[in-house]
Amino acid sequence: MENRFKTRLSEEGSFVISVELVPTRGLMRKDFSELIAFTEAAVAYGKIDALSLTDNPGGNPRLSPDVLGMDVLFRGMSPLVHLTCKDNNRNGLESRAFQLNRMGVQNVLALTGDYPVDGFHGVAKPSFDLDSVGLVRMLQDMNQGLEVQVRPGKFQTLDPTDFYIGASVSPFKRHRAELLGQFIKLEKKVRNGARFIITQLGYDMRKFDELLRYMHLRGLDAPVLGNVYVPHRIVSRIMSENQVPGCVVTPKMLEWVNSHAADSDKGKAAFLEFAARQVAALKGLGYRGAHIGGFGLSFKDVCTVIDLSAQMESQWREAAREIQYPQPDECYFFQRDEETGMSSDTLSPLSERDRRDGTRVNYTFMKLVHGSFFEPSGAGFRLARGVCSCVDRSQGAAKAFETLERGIKWLVNRCQGCGDCSLAELAFLCPEDGCPKGMRNGPCGGSSDGVCERKDRKCFWFRVIKRLDKDGGLDSVRSHEPVYRNAALKDSSSWLNYYLGRDHARLTEEDKKA
Repeated sequence: MENRFKTRLSEEGSFVISVELVPTRGLMRKDFSELIAFTEAAVAYGKIDALSLTDNPGGNPRLSPDVLGMDVLFRGMSPLVHLTCKDNNRNGLESRAFQLNRMGVQNVLALTGDYPVDGFHGVAKPSFDLDSVGLVRMLQDMNQGLEVQVRPGKFQTLDPTDFYIGASVSPFKRHRAELLGQFIKLEKKVRNGARFIITQLGYDMRKFDELLRYMHLRGLDAPVLGNVYVPHRIVSRIMSENQVPGCVVTPKMLEWVNSHAADSDKGKAAFLEFAARQVAALKGLGYRGAHIGGFGLSFKDVCTVIDLSAQMESQWREAAREIQYPQPDECYFFQRDEETGMSSDTLSPLSERDRRDGTRVNYTFMKLVHGSFFEPSGAGFRLARGVCSCVDRSQGAAKAFETLERGIKWLVNRCQGCGDCSLAELAFLCPEDGCPKGMRNGPCGGSSDGVCERKDRKCFWFRVIKRLDKDGGLDSVRSHEPVYRNAALKDSSSWLNYYLGRDHARLTEEDKKA
């Protein structure tokens, strides 16, 4: 069967429509029947290119999208299956990916996933062994024929898969460091194999415009679908309270929603028209499609949005100007173009708010130490490498060395003893301590106003990007090669692992001989 979603996105000038469906918890006959009826109606309608199936959204358990994807595929519609990192380690993700390939599902949206908030007899323990960048790269490697070790020194190349890999990005961030974190991680996703992008949820067309401008600036060539979520009074209130990670509904937007919720139809007509205007504005801005979703949407509602949007295409500029609901004191990466109401191509300067950082002494000290002893060009590198080579010859000495190292690094960096250290790459902040998901390749989309989605700390990557942005060091996190933490190194000395080439840093043979 032809992959309509992929084919349409590859056609120049096409505008693609995907519709998001959320599986229920368990398999209820009524819910399944409605899904099948929706799928069959979408096929007959002919204007929907894919049905997107979420993977335990919001950190809640739901029916796996994989089996539903097969039902959608069987009925002649392209499924877009979400694959998230929260519930499976890298082995489980690889296994599930091969299962999708065997089932004939090609379109996969690779996501980090929300932190679990529910589960059987309590909240589930998350995995986050990979993040979305690592997952994108794994799927890309599988497409090229994954090379696996079958025994020591013997490797085998597996048959290639044929995934059409997607990823997400959230341009709806209030602070520069949050916004830059999203953009930089997007670069990594595209460079590592993401073929299409879907935005997170927000209601500011200038932010949508900025995303395309940034991608053009950085030479990122991937079609983008804008997220169009039909407003709903209750859901909008929940989102405005930051209860749905990554979804941004500002006070001004909520006020508009509430004003129409008082209509005789509870705002339904106004909300569908609003979504249609969003779709028209996205098409006018140069997006390659719209990703439509909403609470309790019927098939008729979706058709209304799509058909209305076609009638509004000539009015897209007015719609783009009007649909701008920013957060208070919102940061924009580009300066405003007063003529269009969107952004210009001129970069915004670093504000005084973004310059503030109260940890300069610690950061400066750590850079000095790293440059002296951990960089091959440093004066103390050969001495440190020689000491570590001697220590590594004795198991007892290595354990004592690890205990000493962890004590020092816990005091200075809150080290958690992972044995595969990323401090030097992440502004000398520990991801195992600072991020509940242990993110090493960039931020997830769940932060709000610089605060982690769990609301118990500052977003780890907000702190990292803020430090590096001031220092001109963002290229250190722009590296396109994903970082994978080796779990086998837990509770061993990261210093020994680094100098002896056992960790992800992979010192070259020349470095080891320096």
